[in-house]
Amino acid sequence: MQNESNTPGQSVRRRPTDQIRPVLLHDSRQSLAIALMLTLLLPTAFGQTVRVLVERVGQWPDQGGVAGFGVAVVGSYAYLASGTNGLHVVDVSDPTRPRRVGGYDTKGKAWRVAVSGQYAYVADDTAGLQIIDVSDPVNPQQVGGYDTRGSALGVAVSGSYAYVADGISGLQVIDVSDPVNPQLVGWQGTFGLAVNVAVRDPYVYVAVGHGLLQVFDVSNPARPWPVGEFWGDGTGWFESVVLSGEYVYAANWIFGLQIFRIRPASPRMDRPLRLSAEGFQVWLYAPVVGTYRLEFSEDLQFWESLTTLSNVIGRVEFWDRSATGAVQRFYRAVQIR
Repeated sequence: MQNESNTPGQSVRRRPTDQIRPVLLHDSRQSLAIALMLTLLLPTAFGQTVRVLVERVGQWPDQGGVAGFGVAVVGSYAYLASGTNGLHVVDVSDPTRPRRVGGYDTKGKAWRVAVSGQYAYVADDTAGLQIIDVSDPVNPQQVGGYDTRGSALGVAVSGSYAYVADGISGLQVIDVSDPVNPQLVGWQGTFGLAVNVAVRDPYVYVAVGHGLLQVFDVSNPARPWPVGEFWGDGTGWFESVVLSGEYVYAANWIFGLQIFRIRPASPRMDRPLRLSAEGFQVWLYAPVVGTYRLEFSEDLQFWESLTTLSNVIGRVEFWDRSATGAVQRFYRAVQIR
């Protein structure tokens, strides 16, 4: 195996008045660090601040020099996706003395790893999804794999399915109920490079390059359906996405940590709006596939039906051709099924 290039850490010196020990900060690509030494300032009820010390207690290897792009921890073991070094299995039962006990040199470049049961699922770049049996941590063995259409950059597992962020090929849904013979069952394109993924049934959250978060309903794994998205300004780049409670946390290269809340959306009238000789142009945003009745009002008290749109989703354009002589007109949408 070959070592990845790494950037030396930076020494942080303390002043005599500081109550913090000297520390050495390492780039996350260097190694598996049990924690990083950081200083957090927490407000108290009296407006003061309390120093909280987050201490690095262990690292593997001791001197760095091994790339770390993704990590999963189950029980006493950490599974490190290490680029061209493949997968490392590190015993962390003693966090102060982590030690490598096994590994597997995957075919491609291991970017991310998810562990479910006795298997580690590795997003292995151009080699697709690799499935490694880690029931014996000392001697992991590949049992299966699926060569995805693009470059596997991220992976999440739920039940019998692995969800792969597959670069230019978007979201790939792979049935891993038979780890020896995984099968593609569905896929959906994304509005850019799919770089990472998280799952909480029935939704999959895909981090897409250039600051876009897309949400897919995978109730039917054969047909992942887009149900929501957040568009950034195009200058950031999402690197990873994780879930906790009702929130989605995304790491952005430029904007740091971005936090999203996912809630059921309601139909709404969307911009842009335009009046012409043909009438009034209106856009409906339909959050889920359904039938929507569009209504209008002159005074926000009495509403009349304008039209019904069936089996639509997303932004849908329509024209109110009776609006040309109206002084003012308001619109709303009601989902009827």
